[in-house]
Amino acid sequence: MLLKKKITVIILVLLALSFAVTTYAVERRKINLVAGEVKALDTKTKMLTLKENGKPDFSCFITDKTVLRMDKGRKTADQIKVGDIAVLIYQEMQGQKIATSITIATPHDSPSAEKKGTPEKYQEKQ
Repeated sequence: MLLKKKITVIILVLLALSFAVTTYAVERRKINLVAGEVKALDTKTKMLTLKENGKPDFSCFITDKTVLRMDKGRKTADQIKVGDIAVLIYQEMQGQKIATSITIATPHDSPSAEKKGTPEKYQEKQ
């Protein structure tokens, strides 16, 4: 399960970096990138907290200008769920971290998720 989360994070990081290169070329600002599992989302303050492996929790604000990329066409911050895997691109402005882009994938919808109906022989080999 941990390997699947790592693969999902790697895929999302690569996807986010592809979008970040375009953003960076236009804005000419430093890219800050963080990836991890969503630990909390406060919809009133629009504060998103990620849990990174072996690192302190990372918190960042979401604004109306934050671009959200999600599976199944979800595109609003209130649809982010605890346990989702997120890749954030953020900027530091006036001492606060502000998300400019968030890419979300739920662990069960990731490309590496187990397929249902896997033959028993395959399951025994793992």
